[in-house]
Amino acid sequence: RWQGDHVASPEALLALTGAVYGHAPPAWLVNIGASRWDFDTCLSPDVAAAVPSAVALVLHLAQQGVPAARHD
Repeated sequence: RWQGDHVASPEALLALTGAVYGHAPPAWLVNIGASRWDFDTCLSPDVAAAVPSAVALVLHLAQQGVPAARHD
């Protein structure tokens, strides 16, 4: 459900897109877990180490056109 603020879940954004345009595009959620939550100007070593795998996954999904689960 759209909250009308600056924070929305991926599901809410897809639902809003569906409401406005009549359908939502395929979508994937790729996330990287975090072990620290403090503010810093750089990524933690754990997150920095995970970024290349996440980027490779996103590129693979984009190139292969792998269908996403539909949540219409």
